[in-house]
Amino acid sequence: MGKQKAEMKTTEKQKLGKQKAEIRAGTGMAGAAEPVAVTSVSQLEGLSHGAPLVVDVPIHGSLVRFTGRRLKPVETKEIKLLLEQVLPPLLPPEKEGGPARYDLRDAGYLRRMEENRRQARALALHTAFPIFREALAAEPGPVDAARITEFIESRNLDDDILEVLFNRVAERVVDAAALTGFI
Repeated sequence: MGKQKAEMKTTEKQKLGKQKAEIRAGTGMAGAAEPVAVTSVSQLEGLSHGAPLVVDVPIHGSLVRFTGRRLKPVETKEIKLLLEQVLPPLLPPEKEGGPARYDLRDAGYLRRMEENRRQARALALHTAFPIFREALAAEPGPVDAARITEFIESRNLDDDILEVLFNRVAERVVDAAALTGFI
C-alpha cells in the first residue's frame, strides 16, 4: 500500500512538473484553445474581467450561486494594503548583537491583523458582489469603509460563507509563478 502511494505521489509530481514546463514553454495552458492575439487594452479588459465571477456554495444541503465580478487593480491594491498594513512588535535579540525578532503571538498584533483582514474581506465582498452593495445602499447613511465592514460583519451569515466568497474574489486567475519561472 505504501509503495502505491509513493508511486501515485511521484506520478502527480511528474504531471505537475510537465504542466509547469508546458506553461513556461507556452504549449499547455490547462485546456486553453489556440492563443488569442490581444490588439487593444479594451480587449484585454474583456478577457480579464469580461466574464462574471460565479461562486457556487453548498449551504445546508442547497447549492447557492453568487454572481459577482473580479476586482480591478486599484481595488485590489486597497485590499492588499489593508492585509499587509499591520506589523508585529519587535522582541529584543536572543543574543547580544543578534537580529531583532518579531512577536507573532502578541495579542494586540493578532487583534489588529484580524480586524484589518475582516475589513479587507468586507470591502472586497461589497465591491465584488452586488447583493452586498445593494443591501447596504437600501439603508440610509454614508457608505465608507467602517460602515461597509460593520454592515457585512454584523449580518446573520455564517463566517465560512463570507470566507469562501472572499477567497474566490482574491484567488489568482493567472499562474504568474509558472509563467515567470519563480516556482
